[in-house]
Amino acid sequence: MGASPLWAGISDYSTFLDTAPVDTPDLPVPTPGRKIHKASFDTEVKYSATDSIKIRLKEKKIILYGSAEVQYKDLFIQAEVISIDFESYVMDAQPSVDTNGMKKGIPYFKDEQNEMHAQRIRYNFKTKEGVIYELSTEEADGYVYGNKVKKDPFNNMYISKARYTTCQDTTHPHFYIQANKMKIIPGKKIVSGPALLYVGDVPTPGFLPFGFFPITKGRSSGIIIPSYGYSRTRGYLLRNGGYYFGINDYIDAAITGDIYANLSYRANVASHYAKRYRYSGNFTFDYAVNKDNEREDPDYSESKATFFTWTHRLDPKARPNTTFNANVQLGSSNFLRQNSYNPSDIVRNTLVSSVSYSRNFGWSNLTISGNHDQNTQTGNVNVTLPNVSFDANRFFPFRGKNYSSSKSKIWQDIGVSYSSAFQNRLNVGDSLFFDPSSLDKLQYGMRHTVGASVNRRVFNYFNFTPSVNYSEFWYLRTIEKQWNADSLEVETNEVNGFQRGFNYGFNASLNTQVFGMYTFKGSTLKAIRHQMTPEVNFSYRPDFGQSKFGFYRNVQTDSAGTEFTPYSIFENGIFGGPGRGKSGLVGFSLGNNLEMKVRDASDTVEGAKKIKLIESIRFSTTYNLLADSLNWSPLQVNMQTVLFKQFTVQWDMTFNPYAMDSVGRSIQKWQFDASKKLFRRTYSNFTVSTSLNAETFKGKATPGRVRPTRNPYMDSEELAFLNNPGNYVDFSIPWNLNFTYVYRVDQPAYARSDVQTVNFSGDISLTSKWKIGMSSGYNFTNQTISFTTIDFYRDLHCWEFRLNWIPFGERTMFLFTINAKSSVLQDLKLNRRRDWYDR
Repeated sequence: MGASPLWAGISDYSTFLDTAPVDTPDLPVPTPGRKIHKASFDTEVKYSATDSIKIRLKEKKIILYGSAEVQYKDLFIQAEVISIDFESYVMDAQPSVDTNGMKKGIPYFKDEQNEMHAQRIRYNFKTKEGVIYELSTEEADGYVYGNKVKKDPFNNMYISKARYTTCQDTTHPHFYIQANKMKIIPGKKIVSGPALLYVGDVPTPGFLPFGFFPITKGRSSGIIIPSYGYSRTRGYLLRNGGYYFGINDYIDAAITGDIYANLSYRANVASHYAKRYRYSGNFTFDYAVNKDNEREDPDYSESKATFFTWTHRLDPKARPNTTFNANVQLGSSNFLRQNSYNPSDIVRNTLVSSVSYSRNFGWSNLTISGNHDQNTQTGNVNVTLPNVSFDANRFFPFRGKNYSSSKSKIWQDIGVSYSSAFQNRLNVGDSLFFDPSSLDKLQYGMRHTVGASVNRRVFNYFNFTPSVNYSEFWYLRTIEKQWNADSLEVETNEVNGFQRGFNYGFNASLNTQVFGMYTFKGSTLKAIRHQMTPEVNFSYRPDFGQSKFGFYRNVQTDSAGTEFTPYSIFENGIFGGPGRGKSGLVGFSLGNNLEMKVRDASDTVEGAKKIKLIESIRFSTTYNLLADSLNWSPLQVNMQTVLFKQFTVQWDMTFNPYAMDSVGRSIQKWQFDASKKLFRRTYSNFTVSTSLNAETFKGKATPGRVRPTRNPYMDSEELAFLNNPGNYVDFSIPWNLNFTYVYRVDQPAYARSDVQTVNFSGDISLTSKWKIGMSSGYNFTNQTISFTTIDFYRDLHCWEFRLNWIPFGERTMFLFTINAKSSVLQDLKLNRRRDWYDR
């Protein structure tokens, strides 16, 4: 028999002929591996088997038994039995079946683009086509199963009776999409004909006219499928549908929108950008036209709203000593109330923005920023742009090269500081923000401040710090007030032109620390330590209201011309102006800290531990030496401590030493003379707060996710958690409770106002899969329940269930969501949202 080129390609062919007669049909070869050289294929084929290799000469076929493996280029096949036909170039891989019907060695196929398991794989090495039976492969963050699959030379797979799921239980998936026909284009997409959603092998109404599942490892453009629903005041709707643009690895964009049956709509443009070790950020812009109820309805309303957000962060590695950060929120005051479905957005009444650039030069620091705050209830907008500040580090001009801190003179320790600031501010309603006429309301100015101070220890135990300061205010606009005889009122006019004001003053402080300790013998309580920090300070400022300075003028305030009132020409200045009247204040304060030491058997070194009884209690007041009456200011008392390592207690109080007249004004009479009490309380605020969880009573730190504090160096994941904490569920904490109690009393005069509230939030894991959370509170004064939310979450393995409920109040709503966890199937969901305006 002549050897064909295919057959001649088997290595060690002569060795095979020497082991048995030529006409033997099956030649068992108990060797672990052989090669087929390039004579028959364009490159060698490697094959091996742990049991045996049989060669059928007449059929020109090799059969591999026992953990057989074949490798050809980037193609790798593994099965219990593999046969290779060298005339048709066809490989056939199958499992073996034992006497009990159990299969062993399920075929495994892997090449550059595909990886799969199947009950049988037939593959043509020449045409690169194949047929796969009972396919199981992973694609697009999910798993594809098929009864029969055809593979073309381009690695596309055509599947009949296909199922697609993202459930990791590959044997019995909790859900899947089934289609009679499906096509997989490796690395790009999976498409199918009409498909039906099955949950637990039960068909559902979730019918899809076609299926489209993108397969991407990077960014890819595509359609964003909208959610759908119904609003009682706006009708049927499609929400958040649009198109995503995967521009490149550094930036993407999306255009989405909502449309309602009554022609209300919202359009949104969003983009994310990032460059590693350089910068990252995102921005969004929304425009909405809101129409509620029918035009014939007396409650019909129509409004337009815009909203813009921008966040940016410069990586510290990009430019050392330089920072640039932005967090901007600008928009119509009614946008969040009418277009957001987030409960926290509904109750918030302020929008705050900041953009800041800072440069550290070593000896000084320059900061250029812009700030914005907006009250969504009143619509008032306050913008400061730019806000420039320059601060020079404190320097010592009288220190020489041979300076020694131990032998220094007082004049050598004099430190000088300098700072300057420029601000431009606009305060208008949001409806006039873009009106050119609002520019007339701009307030701008510049301030310079120079200070000199020295710190010296006197009498060994006291710290003495005298200082002087000088400030200048520069303005290009001042005011002038005049009496209008026609309207019989005072008119205020603006005067353009440069004007400078200044003030200066002297300050000095003296403080020390005093310790007292009382020890106990033969007791668990070993000692109590009391630390006191007394301080006396003095400040003096001359009267800049004198006519020689020219900062204050008098204006007539009555028609007879007998009454005049002084006013400052810098009254509307952004930094204010020099003060009127002499001031010579002596301040007194006393800080206290109380600790005790007790025996601790667990401490083998000292045998004791410290416990703080009162972390801080501070008393402070001032006395004005130059005032003609009411020289003493109210006494301030501030206390803070932590009880049992869990309860934070803070108590702030204000006491007035003077009595009141019949209309509630303080008079030059001691409260003790009026009521035999040293003081009358005018303000009190008592707060107790705590955060408890299952680990609290075990003496352990709370595991799981800890909410970070906002800072300019946070990465995208930390910002996502901070801005949307409700999107994260932590089952590692069985239960959690946050509690705050506040009792505030205001009584500046005879009228008294009491406010007593309690607020709490928390969650509990009923099981390893169920979690319930709640946030609420109660106002004892008004006898009303505060804003309340109740949240339910259920982990359904490859699905998740959420119910967010605001049970009562003006913003009553609920959101029910059940969806697959995989990002590919986020649009495979049952979602019904009923909001406060859908009641």
